[in-house]
Amino acid sequence: MEDSLQQIHQTLQEQSQDRKRESTGESYRENCVQPASLLPQGDVTISLPENPEENCDDSIAIFPMENFDQNDQPDLPPPQILEALKDMYFQHGHSWMNILDASQFERNMFNPDQTILLHALVVFGFKYWTDSFPDSRMRQQYTDRSREKILSLAVNEISFPSAQALAFLAFDALGQGPSSKTLNVMSLLTTAIGQLGLVRAVVEDNERRTESPTRMVRSQVHECRPRENETVQQPCLFWTVYVLDRIIGVSHGFECRVAPNLFRRTVVDKDEVLTPARRVEVLISDVRTKTGRAGLSKSFCLLVEISTLIERVNEFIMRPVNLRDFAQSQEWKSHFRALDAALCSWKEAQLATQQESLGEFDPVLTTCRAIFHTAIIRLQSVAAFPPKTYSHFSASSLAPSRCEREIQSMCRLCESLQPSQYSSLGPLLVFAVWVAARNMVTLWTSGWEERTSAVPPELTTLRETLCTLAEYWPCAQRFTAMIDLAVDAANQANELSTLAIFNDVSKTAFGLQNVLGPRIQHNQGAEMAQLWDLFSLPGIDGNNSFF
Repeated sequence: MEDSLQQIHQTLQEQSQDRKRESTGESYRENCVQPASLLPQGDVTISLPENPEENCDDSIAIFPMENFDQNDQPDLPPPQILEALKDMYFQHGHSWMNILDASQFERNMFNPDQTILLHALVVFGFKYWTDSFPDSRMRQQYTDRSREKILSLAVNEISFPSAQALAFLAFDALGQGPSSKTLNVMSLLTTAIGQLGLVRAVVEDNERRTESPTRMVRSQVHECRPRENETVQQPCLFWTVYVLDRIIGVSHGFECRVAPNLFRRTVVDKDEVLTPARRVEVLISDVRTKTGRAGLSKSFCLLVEISTLIERVNEFIMRPVNLRDFAQSQEWKSHFRALDAALCSWKEAQLATQQESLGEFDPVLTTCRAIFHTAIIRLQSVAAFPPKTYSHFSASSLAPSRCEREIQSMCRLCESLQPSQYSSLGPLLVFAVWVAARNMVTLWTSGWEERTSAVPPELTTLRETLCTLAEYWPCAQRFTAMIDLAVDAANQANELSTLAIFNDVSKTAFGLQNVLGPRIQHNQGAEMAQLWDLFSLPGIDGNNSFF
């Protein structure tokens, strides 16, 4: 592996030097190079400014590209390519993965203590690389080695840059699909957040109460005093990890790990009865107050809020309940209605208003809308297909139609996306589309409507969206394979057990992948393509309701 990377490395240096002698183009935005998507196809031509320190603030240390010693970092591509990868992050991922500050990072990205973040850029950026050089084999080798370096450096020493790099790695793991690896990387990240004391630094220090309990022993946090630029980036990293933790928890069937008991009322009226609806209202109000202090964009604040709500849904449906007991069943129904009402009121008060005020594409707001639909679908699907029924607790007759409406809304969202916009959407949206597609299969095959041999048009739309997103996120291909397996099983009498497993709403994406993964035949691509061509017939009437 090392010999191979050294050969690649030498080739990159030689070709880069040849191109620099041939290059006559203009500089791209001060210290930046042209993004790979804007470069001519084939050979890579990169133009650099003559003075890399031009127009920079003297109060901030500058580490220009020329100070980067390639011999000291043989596992990284040349600095010109690193500059292009950096631009790809800020172009495609920064809006929903708010980890790095553009102005600060561009000025000191070649600082020796930022090396781990250069590896993070390699892991993230090469999925968007469209030029022929370096080729796919070289890119994969660089990516694999950078993943290893991040894990090695982050395990051995904790620092703010290492926590940022782990956040990149956690998004990368989620983008590959639900797995034990994703959970393990997220565990490392949450541990790093705890060691750095970000919960205390970002949230709790601003809410000291006069009657707060005294800790007899306090947990030790990292003693290194954060730099000025790190202090600014701390809230962004914390809330990004907060959102990621909630989505990973939902997709894997685990409780959240980042500050699970973070939100408490500062002032509690002893005479007030905290109903389930009031608890959710107070929770969102508390979240809004805390994110408002962090200087986040309005769209990202909404992403934090809907992530909090879907985590509440996840916690609710995972909580054991004795359905035989009448009182517990009634309490469960009360909480169900409260969560449903809270989600709907949040949409009307926040999401709808924000959507109307924006006239251009916002990847974060698009993700918010998708996660909202996911929360409703996840909640209503449990009511539509409960694991057990009793005289006082039966399947809801209205829940399937609610699921169908949200699935149709998700389809309209997918149809509104332009081809150039898919690269700006991350694995959070992939998961949301998967949830809608999976539940469409369940509605189609579970007898809630008249069964036809044609695949519903909604399912076709969602599957096509997943196939497009698979260009950037491998998890979309895994989800598509499971959908194809279920569609195939629906038309084969001897595969009903596979369909029953797929339609079990108590199973998460992680659980389904573990069970159905071995059944997926990777060599049946042509067969599945023929299957979808066969089913490309007019689907069911979207006006039909489920009763």
